[in-house]
This record gives sequence, structure tokens and C-alpha cells, in this order.
Amino acid sequence: MMYKEPPGFFLYGTFGLNVTLVFCQGTSMMKLAIGLSAALLVPLTSWAEQPAKIFYRSQTDFVDMSLVLKTAHNANAQYVGMSVTLSPEAQARTAAVTTQALNKSLTLYLNGRQLSTSTVRSALDSGRLSFSIPKEMLPDLLPSLLN
Repeated sequence: MMYKEPPGFFLYGTFGLNVTLVFCQGTSMMKLAIGLSAALLVPLTSWAEQPAKIFYRSQTDFVDMSLVLKTAHNANAQYVGMSVTLSPEAQARTAAVTTQALNKSLTLYLNGRQLSTSTVRSALDSGRLSFSIPKEMLPDLLPSLLN
């Protein structure tokens, strides 16, 4: 026995989503089918995973911090290095966030300013961090580091 399309239907297919879209004859059924397909396919573009975020306030989250403005091997660097020792609360928060963000993107914010986005390769639980600050951001950021 040969497969026969159900009455009123002329095309069906699965589009890699385990969703079968059925297009029907007739104006209202076609609009319904197109509406359903758009409703199912459009959200896929917004499902791109957003980076995890971690926010630090230098006044409360860092117990020690130092800036490296230049080094012998990189005298005209575009970035300034910053090394910090985290408070116990910031250390626990960092460990929790980086554990959840393993192999995902993480965006670092310092005093309300976005510094960088990187991929987390391991949980950060040592209590010490080093990161780079773009030199052009330093004049705006420095006053908040000194308070």
C-alpha cells in the first residue's frame, strides 16, 4: 500500500528541530501553519547563550590590589595589568559563578564598567585574580579604584 497524503494537506516536513510543520490548503490554515512555524523558528535566534556576569566593587571585594602600568617586555602595552586578592565573600561568589560557567563565556565588571568577556576553563577559587584593563578606560576607572 502506498502512502497517501491526508485530505487537505499538501506538504509536511521536519526541519531539524524534531518539529513537524504541516501546511494545509486554505487561507486560514496556511496562515496558522506559517504563524506556528514563525513562532517556533524565530525564538531560536534569541536562544544564543548570554555570557554569565560577575560584578566586583574594588572597595568591598578586594583586600589587596596592584596595577602594572608597563613591563620591560611590553613598554607600550594597550592594557594595564591588575592583580587583586579577593575578600572571602568575593572569593566564594567567584568560585560559585565560575563553577556554573565552566566552558561558557563570563563577562567581568569592575565598579560598574565592563572589562572583558572570556571563556571559563576552570573554577576560580584561589582568591587571587589578574586581569587586564584597556588603557583608554583607566582615566575613568582610576578614581573609583582610589576611593
